Amino acid sequence: MTLFCILTMYNPCMKEETGINAETSGAILTGDFILISLSSVFFMGSLYSLIAILPLYMQQVAGANITDVGVLMGTMTLTSFLLRAFIGRVADRLGRKPILIAGSLILIAASLLYEFTKSMWTMAPVLAVHGIGIACFHTASLTYVGDISPEKHRGKSMAWFQSSYNLGIMLGPLLGLFLRNRFSYTASFLAAGILAAISLVFLFFISSATQTGEIEAPACGDSSAGCDSVPLLLICVAAIAGTITLGTIQAFLPLFAETVNISNFALFFTVETATVILIRIVGAGLPDTIGMKRIIVYSMLSMGFAMFILAKTDNLFEMSISALVFGVGFAFHPPALSALLVEIYPQKYLGRAFGLYTMAFEAGFVVGSMAMGPVASALGFRYTFFIAGLTCIVGTFLFAAGYRPMILKRFGS
Repeated sequence: MTLFCILTMYNPCMKEETGINAETSGAILTGDFILISLSSVFFMGSLYSLIAILPLYMQQVAGANITDVGVLMGTMTLTSFLLRAFIGRVADRLGRKPILIAGSLILIAASLLYEFTKSMWTMAPVLAVHGIGIACFHTASLTYVGDISPEKHRGKSMAWFQSSYNLGIMLGPLLGLFLRNRFSYTASFLAAGILAAISLVFLFFISSATQTGEIEAPACGDSSAGCDSVPLLLICVAAIAGTITLGTIQAFLPLFAETVNISNFALFFTVETATVILIRIVGAGLPDTIGMKRIIVYSMLSMGFAMFILAKTDNLFEMSISALVFGVGFAFHPPALSALLVEIYPQKYLGRAFGLYTMAFEAGFVVGSMAMGPVASALGFRYTFFIAGLTCIVGTFLFAAGYRPMILKRFGS
């Protein structure tokens, strides 16, 4: 009910039947597309090099317990979550590029500040600042790609672009753990700052792809505006249910791996991300062919099942199988949701639409890290992974039950 109220309050105008919100034709691999993708690789590489080591840093340096780790990791996500809708509106008013630049600048600062956080109380504010940077970059980059994507290849454009996220996710944890093990946490923090700085350089060369200015949203009671919160609500339900699994993995996989003596747990992220990238390259056009909504359902079922496998894992091989299955699902989950959003909303409201969508995306991370902390403390990591997977499955059925009568008839499959 709360989410529905938020969507009703902020809901942008639905796209009119004849509206076009991106290029109707043209190549996907434009100069701007390549530059924003390269920037995203380094941004995500910086972020995930820290995510891989921060839970360990919290325990070994800041003296945090399992519940504290969940709360602290959730602080970064919660801050990002709370600002998404606002950042989306600002991106519609000022343009995407200034928000992207702000995100990279903040990430540079946060990466270097971790060196001076030796307690939970000093770490929490830095994590909150870090969350602001994530909210800026993630929201604006998805919106920017939505702006420049060819109309007939939105699914492929989103899949290819979000592969840049996953390339950074694949390499970042390995780099962060290597530097920590070989040198120190300080080396990892410095490397993260350098990666974020490289991300910033690419952003200076992208063009501004949108018109800016104050936008007055029509009242949702005006049926002529085509205003409808239900499709966005269902997209957000699918986003939350899916990212609960990822939030749980990021917060607790390093700690779980130590309990079952799996030292090279970063291989999970490598296998998962390599699978995502391969599938997106080979089958990027599949959502455009068989429909976004159908792909969303299949992807969520795969992610939920992967969590069930992880709950039974005792060795690196089983963990890798879980990563493989999870990667198959995650390959299409965010791109299909993003492309569906671009299908529905016009460009001048797209920032706010993505603000709400990414807000829901972050909500899943908050639940996966913060809310699952007490569950992990009380029931153990295996039950935590199982509950996260079950939540994803339930969300799948809610989305599937909702889109057929409410979205399918309105927008087509």
